[in-house]
Amino acid sequence: MTIDADARERITHLSHGLPTFTHLLTQHAALQAVDRGDANITSVDLKSAMQEAVESQAETIKSAYHDATSSPKKNLYREVLLACALAPKNDLGYFSAVDVREPMQKITGKPYDIPAFSRI
Repeated sequence: MTIDADARERITHLSHGLPTFTHLLTQHAALQAVDRGDANITSVDLKSAMQEAVESQAETIKSAYHDATSSPKKNLYREVLLACALAPKNDLGYFSAVDVREPMQKITGKPYDIPAFSRI
């Protein structure tokens, strides 16, 4: 099989260097290409593959989200998790605690200093 440059670049970007995500997206994209009778993976295949990948991981994602946001105490875990997802990232997909402050304020409507949402 082959893969278009655009599809390859998008998979690389979406995977953020994590081999598990690279494999998951590539596997589903390859299956899409095979289903349409082609040996070349395109961006169209990748678009369908992203939906399939999310659906195949739905229970794992729900479980991980529950574990990350559960606590018997009042907390900001959900807001912090969303703020982390929205924080600007560098070329490697990483962000720092300072990058989370602005998304936290947008989500909660309140200013937060780093110690309020980070265990340093």
